[in-house]
Amino acid sequence: MRRIIAAALCIVPLVVCGCSTPKTATVGMRTDANGRHVSTFIKNSSGNEEADKVAVRAASLNFRRQVKKPLKNHNYVIEVNVLEMADPAWGSDKPK
Repeated sequence: MRRIIAAALCIVPLVVCGCSTPKTATVGMRTDANGRHVSTFIKNSSGNEEADKVAVRAASLNFRRQVKKPLKNHNYVIEVNVLEMADPAWGSDKPK
């Protein structure tokens, strides 16, 4: 019986906090004549401006890790999944 109660107490905060919503943005990255990463931009929006900004930043920071030998004057396309956390079910303390 104690295990069931302990398990229920662990699950309740997850239910009360809400679920996370995944967003997918398609990000384009461009290289210059030397193969260096020069720009990152949104090709297809996730529908959320903040999620798009996070996707662009994540793609830019991880470019070297994902593209070991970048081609010269090339456009790369990558899909970035951004996990958006829902607001807690009990509301926020900020005045509206």
